[in-house]
Amino acid sequence: MLQEKEQQIFIIRKLNINHNCSMVVRTSDQRQATSSVIGEYIKSKYTNLKIVYKPADILRDMRDDHGIKMSYSKAYRSKVVAQKMVRGKPCDSFSLIPSYLYMPMVANPGSFVKLELKDDNSFFYVFMALNASIKGWEFCIPVIAVDSTFLTLAYGGMLLTAFAQDGNGKIFPLAFSVVDSENDESWEWFMRRIRDAFHMRSNMCIVSDRHESIKNAAIGVFPEASHKSTKQLREAFHGAAKAYMTEAFDYYMKQLDGKCRGLKTYLQAVDYKKWARAHRKNNRHKVMTTNIAESVNSRIKAGKDLPITTLLEYLRKMVQEWSYANMHLPRSTFANLSKGTEDILNDNYIQSLKLVVWFNYVKLNK
Repeated sequence: MLQEKEQQIFIIRKLNINHNCSMVVRTSDQRQATSSVIGEYIKSKYTNLKIVYKPADILRDMRDDHGIKMSYSKAYRSKVVAQKMVRGKPCDSFSLIPSYLYMPMVANPGSFVKLELKDDNSFFYVFMALNASIKGWEFCIPVIAVDSTFLTLAYGGMLLTAFAQDGNGKIFPLAFSVVDSENDESWEWFMRRIRDAFHMRSNMCIVSDRHESIKNAAIGVFPEASHKSTKQLREAFHGAAKAYMTEAFDYYMKQLDGKCRGLKTYLQAVDYKKWARAHRKNNRHKVMTTNIAESVNSRIKAGKDLPITTLLEYLRKMVQEWSYANMHLPRSTFANLSKGTEDILNDNYIQSLKLVVWFNYVKLNK
């Protein structure tokens, strides 16, 4: 052993120096801030589907709260890791579809579900329509609006949707389907499942965008129903809404009725004075319309990147919540009219209380 004076080991007890390296130098690598570590930290952000937390938000929060500089790709990987921790692996979700589809048939009899597999027994299409939607379709306006939206989950795909409107004018979800893409085969398969679940109604109309595959599927599966794209209906409707003379208004309404019979009755119930220039005494500068399918696509935006089985559960829960709320709404109404109509009458009654009636008395000389 070396003697103490010959040893070359020393210990620093105190160092009086300030660290003056810039933040860029100190955070340029940061290998300790891996996507796994960051994913564990941010996973609570993905427990609530209403919270939209994007990679840009991760970049901002990590920089502002912890001084961590990271690339966009690492932020995206951190998001994927966090979602897997909370929602599971997307690939595992496909194997759960058969058992998941079995439960609505048991717990909610009358529901209609369908799973289509490829020749290699892999996933192809899935369709779901709950019993509440099937039973309620009889009391809806016989106009089905169909649309599609891209899914942002790991394996992509498209979500095909079908909606109607109930007697109170509220959006009524009918069916959902997850397919590989928008093409003739997928839309025809979706339309046939709609016919199997909801059947054909008199004067039924299918409304869609200008996608050629929807037109082909509607003609092939629902030859009795009239199918019109939103462009065709929009031209006739805008013509009626912007017409100055009642003669021109009647001309466009006749066109609209020929394209989709259910719409004229609905627009007449809404009251021409509310949207048609020819029936209004004051000027109406703009006419705004709402596409119910597009509205719901915006509503389900938070669920578009969920694993497929979780997505189906998300849609099922939304439909059941809406059905429950819409079922109890008329039960709390003690009138023969719908809630929307009652609200109009109440508003008109309140406005009538502000009116002043003037009487002119004429004195007659006898």
